[in-house]
This record gives sequence, C-alpha cells and structure tokens, in this order.
Amino acid sequence: MNNKLKEIFEKINARNNKTIRRKLRRLVFMCSGFSILILTFVTLYGMFGVRSDAIDTGEKIGEFAIKNSNKIIERSTHEYLKTLARERSHLINMELEDFKGSVEVIQREVTRVMNNPSAYPYRNIKEANPNDGDGEHYEAWLFYAPDFLSSPAIQNEIGLMANVQDMMIGLAEWVGNGLSITPYIASNSGFIIEVDNKLPEWAFPDKTQARAQTFNFYERPWFSRAESEGKLFFTHPYQGGREGNLAISCAMPYYYNNGEFAGVVGIGASLDRVSDLVLNTNIAGGGFCFVLDNEGHILFSQMQDNELSIISVANQKDLRQSENLNVALVAKEMLKGIEGSLNITIDDTNYIVTFAPIKATGWSFGIAIEDDVVKKFLEENREFISAETQIQAQAIGERIFETMLLICVAIVIIIAVVGYFGNKLSKSLARPLLELADKVREISSGKFDEKIEIHTGDEIEHLATCFNVMTSELQEYMNNLTKVTAEKQKIATELNVATNIQIGMLPHDFNFGRADFDIFATMHAAKAVGGDFYDFYLLDENHLVVTMADVSGKGVPAALFMSRSKTILKNFAMTMNNPDDFAALMTLANQQLCQDNEEMMFVTVFMGMLDLKTGRFIFVNGGHNPPVIYHKATGKFEYLDVKRNCVLGMIEGIDFVQQEIQIDAGDLIYLYTDGVTEAMDIDNNQYGEKRLLNCLSSLDIQEPLEKILQDIRADLEKHVGAAEQSDDITMLAVRYIK
Repeated sequence: MNNKLKEIFEKINARNNKTIRRKLRRLVFMCSGFSILILTFVTLYGMFGVRSDAIDTGEKIGEFAIKNSNKIIERSTHEYLKTLARERSHLINMELEDFKGSVEVIQREVTRVMNNPSAYPYRNIKEANPNDGDGEHYEAWLFYAPDFLSSPAIQNEIGLMANVQDMMIGLAEWVGNGLSITPYIASNSGFIIEVDNKLPEWAFPDKTQARAQTFNFYERPWFSRAESEGKLFFTHPYQGGREGNLAISCAMPYYYNNGEFAGVVGIGASLDRVSDLVLNTNIAGGGFCFVLDNEGHILFSQMQDNELSIISVANQKDLRQSENLNVALVAKEMLKGIEGSLNITIDDTNYIVTFAPIKATGWSFGIAIEDDVVKKFLEENREFISAETQIQAQAIGERIFETMLLICVAIVIIIAVVGYFGNKLSKSLARPLLELADKVREISSGKFDEKIEIHTGDEIEHLATCFNVMTSELQEYMNNLTKVTAEKQKIATELNVATNIQIGMLPHDFNFGRADFDIFATMHAAKAVGGDFYDFYLLDENHLVVTMADVSGKGVPAALFMSRSKTILKNFAMTMNNPDDFAALMTLANQQLCQDNEEMMFVTVFMGMLDLKTGRFIFVNGGHNPPVIYHKATGKFEYLDVKRNCVLGMIEGIDFVQQEIQIDAGDLIYLYTDGVTEAMDIDNNQYGEKRLLNCLSSLDIQEPLEKILQDIRADLEKHVGAAEQSDDITMLAVRYIK
C-alpha cells in the first residue's frame, strides 16, 4: 500500500499541478488522509477515555441508585405501615360507630314513645321463662330490679316501652350480623327490657324456677355513669362475651319532657370483629398488630411474649407506667389521638411502631415491625444493584473494545476507497462541478431567472437541467405558497374567533352566591367548534333552568345551528307566562327551528326547571340521553325515567310530553351528551351507560361538582386511551342543597 501511494504521489508531482483536476485530486488525498489520521487518533483516544469514564460513571450511578432506592424502600415501608394502621383503625372505628348510631336510634325512639303516649298503643312484653332463647332468634324480655314496686303508672310505662321492642330486635339482627349484642332499656322506674337471642346466665341459675331473678342494674357502672354524665359513652372493655371474649357497652340516658332523668338505653356487644381485624392482619416481614385502650391497656395483640402482648383484662397494666421508657413513650403518644411512628426497643429487639387513633373510644391501633427486617430489605437491595452495576460496567468495556476494532477496520477501508474514487472523480467532476456550483450560488441568492448551461452529456448535465426546472417550479411554488399561507392564516384566525365566540356563548360563572344549590358544567369539542351546548339560568329567585343539547353533525354548521337553538330555547323560557309549561316551550322552539332548515339539521334537548323552594323538578326530553340522578336517601345513582319525545328541528306541529319528579336535599342530577356514552376506544368499544353509572357510583358524591366532572372525564379518557375523540363531550351537574 505504501509503495502504491508513493508511486501515485510521484506521478502527481511530475504533472502540471495547476489544473483543477490535479488540484482536486491532491486536495482529496491530503484532506482525507490527514483527516483520517487525526480522526483515528481522536477516536481511539476518546474511546479509551469513554471506557474509563463509563466504568466510573456506572459505579457512581450504582451508589446513587443504592442510596436513593434505599430511601424509597424505607419511606415506602413507613408509608405502608401508616396506611395499614390508618385503614385498620378506620374499620374498627366504623364498627364502634355502628354501636353508637344504634344506641342513638333507640334513645330517640324511646324518647318519642315515652313523651307522646297518646300516639302509641299499650303493648305486652313477656317476662322470660327458662325455655326461652334458642340462640338463633332475637327476643325481647322484661326483667325487674330488686324491691320492684308495681303501679298502674309503671305498668303503663312498660306498655309504652314495649312499642320499641320490634325496632330493638331489628337493630340486633342488623348490627349484630353474627356477633353477640344486647340492646336494652333500663327504666329508672325499676324494670329493664333486654333483647338477645339467648337468656343471660343470671336469669335462671335454677332451671326449675318459674320466674327470672331480679337484676339490680342500678349498681351497674353504665347506669350510674349515664345518669351522672348525661351523654353517650363507651364503657371500658370487660370479659363479658358468651365465650369469655372481650365485650363493651355503649349507653346514654333518656329523659322526660320536663328534663327529669327517666332511664338508660344501650347496647352490650362482643368485640369479636375487632379481634378478628387485629389477629387476621398480615404484616410483611413478620410484624404484629395490637390495640391500646384509652387507659393504656393492651386489648388485642398478635404478639405473645413481650410488653405489647395481652395478658388478661383483669391483670392488665398501664403501659404509660412501663419501666421501659420506650414502651411508655409509645403508649403516651398513641393515647394523644394522633397518627405517628416511633422507634423503640423491647427485649433487646428494635421495632418501628406505627399507630393511628380509633376516635370513637379514644383507643389506638398499632403496628410493630422489627427494624432488622427493614435493614435486611435495604442490604438485599444494595447487593442486587452492586452486582448489576458490575455486570453492566463489564459489558460496556467489552462493547467499547469491539467498537474500537471496528473503527480501525473501517478507517483502513475508507483510506482505500477514498484513494481509488478520489482519483477517478477528480477527472470528471472538477470543471462541470465548479461551473454548476457557481450557478447554484447565484440561484441560492434569489436569482431564480438564472439558467445553468452545462453540456457534458452525463448526469451532471441532467442535474443542471433539473436545477433549471426546479428553479422555475420553486418560483411558482413560492408564489402559490404565499397565497395559500395567507388563506390558511385567514381561515385559522376566523376559526379561532368562532371558537372563542362559541365558548363565550356558554355560561362559565358557576357562582350564583346561593346556598340552596351548586352547579358546574364542561364542554370539550371534537373539532375547533362543536354542536353540543349547555345552559343554566334563574327565571326568578326560586326557579333554576338547566339545558343540555346536542346538534347533529360537527364543525361550523353544527356550531351555527347550536347558537340558534340555544338562543331560541332561552328566549322562549324567559318569556313564559306559566313557568311550569315546558311542553309548550319545546313545541314553540321546535316550530321555530323547523323554519328555513333546508340542511335538515336537528338537535336533541333535555330541558328542566328546579323549584329551589320545594325541590319539584319538571322537565321535557326531546330525543336526548336520559340524565342520571343521585338520591341521597338511598345513596344510589339511577337513570331518570324520561319520555324521549322527538328531536327538535325535524318535524313541525308535534307535541311534547312534560314530566316531573320530586328531589330532596343532597340529591344530584347529572346531564351529558352522547359524546360520553358513545366514546370509543381503539377497538370501537363504546363507554356505555353501564360504565357511566358504575363510575358515578364509585365517586365521593360529597366532593365539589368540578372534581366529580373531572373524575368522570378521567375515567372516560382511561377507556378511550389512544383513540381520537370522535364527538363533542359535554357534562353538567347540579346539586340541590335546599
């Protein structure tokens, strides 16, 4: 190769070096050779540097990944424990709140019956006998206090209180749900009505006796405490379940009309479900759960052999007085009624304790996990990332070495190719190329009238001809482009103005400054302008009108028809003599829209009016999708039963049917267009009415209406995925507050 290059250079020196061809050839050889040598040196040097830097960077990234992932693991562990503690404490709190709610129901019913004797009959309630209580069905029994003295007034009181027994039995069957619970009414007059599915053991210690023993409930703490405190409360847990399990009582007093203390109502219930929630909770890594009552006693615990394990209710100690200062600190923090997390040591073992309050009783739910478990996760993560980093660094080094070899081979090939083709091309390209370059330079400066005259009979001549044609076409294209760009800019500006006008026609001020209703709406057009619209306005201080409509088609024609429809509907509504006559309003609006409708466009409309004083909601549906209504009383969503009627703008002279319903405070009405239910994913599956209903049922209905519509939109986008929006999407929600 060296001899060949030497021979070539000797021939070059022997010739006239002033020709363009020879200058071009010499320049090609010199530039390519010098460039290749420099490129080879720089590339090899850079590759060695890259290899070293890649290995160092990989190690640093590995250390950084270990540090940050360990933080994430540690933080995630704490968040997992906090979330689990919060969730379990919430479930326990709900269980106890059910008891409170049931006691309050009994107290209200007892107070109502006792203070309105003329409204209720006097009923009988049987005294218990040894054969009562089959263990399956709840019954109501009458027991007396010691030294009970009967009188006609007391017997009348017993007859009145007997009216509550059916409700107490129903509560026991519903709230109990497999638990041992005992609703009761303890009258200060000396009798007690108790509901259970099994007689208490004290009632008939001797099965041969004919009458149950007396029950001195006056001495029970729940009776005296209810009389003295005058409010609902939970007793301390006690060993009172059927199987010897923990139980608790929830009680509160009731009074005569004159404010005199009349007695106590309450429920005694086992804590089996609370125990199950604690004992059946699985903690990753082998942690354990426990419940601390408001006196610092452990009620339930999965641990059996340390200070956070339960001994017995009678022998429990207040953990706030523990000699282990860590345990005492945890107990004090837990009984503050807050969420938190602490590190403690028990029996030379370090624990992370996370806790959350059980607000109904002032208890606290705790989760403890050994600190070594978390450290084990962190060490395993470190070992895994370190091993992967080493593997990747070795792979990078090998790949870089292979790349350097390929570069060396490529450089050798390039030198040979450049030497060969440089000599050939320099002979044929120099002159026409220079001429072509000069002409192209003139054309590039904007002289499109210049023509290239080259007659070499080869591709260069063809290229020159193509350049001439290109300049002519380019000049024509630029002239046309200027015109088209101006037209497109004009159309885009007009569409933007149309969009702003259409958006401006829709009401966006949702704050009426009223406390009797909330309202919010959104509209997302499939094109720059759309055919959907919504409307809402007050006819007077007590009547709110809402409208949801969908014009056939899309784009500018639909937007124009939408504008006309919205204006006609609102004008007729504002001029109604009778605000209840919506059917006539729709008939007149249909007649107006049918006139001069040569394009045969139509609009589906749902229009309703809410009486803000009475909750009466009248409406007419013109071929539109049925709205969804939420009833607070049932806590359920359902589609409104509407008569579809005919769409507006198609047939003249038709009548519309008006309907009405009664809605209550807290109810919500959700209006939408078919862009919601007919939204399709990439497989052409529609969103559908069923999924819409399921989505609404899963939402927190107490959230602001804007948040509710955002959540529906998010579920809709989740269904649609990557598919293009095919129709306008419009939604409106109104909540009646009263």
